[in-house]
Amino acid sequence: MAFLVILSGPARGRRVDLAERLVMIGRDKTCTITIRDDHISRRHIQIGYDRRRDRHFAVDVGSTNGVTVNGTRLQRGALRLLDDGDLIDVGCSRLRYARNRG
Repeated sequence: MAFLVILSGPARGRRVDLAERLVMIGRDKTCTITIRDDHISRRHIQIGYDRRRDRHFAVDVGSTNGVTVNGTRLQRGALRLLDDGDLIDVGCSRLRYARNRG
């Protein structure tokens, strides 16, 4: 089971199980994970699952302030495969991706 833990920012301490679904993160109340932060776009980042690779991925869906994974900025629309322990920065929030195998 894979999950995200919000390490810092307005939603600090929250944990979200990912499973094999799309998760939208942003300010909009329709997002799977809503974070009230003026530095986060209404729809900021999407976390998805690639069944063929058995891996989750992150995509910046056109945010204003961008997304970084382990300090590297994502290009808008480009898919970035996630590894256990990856740190994702969006606005003033930091999230950690974790994956338990087995």
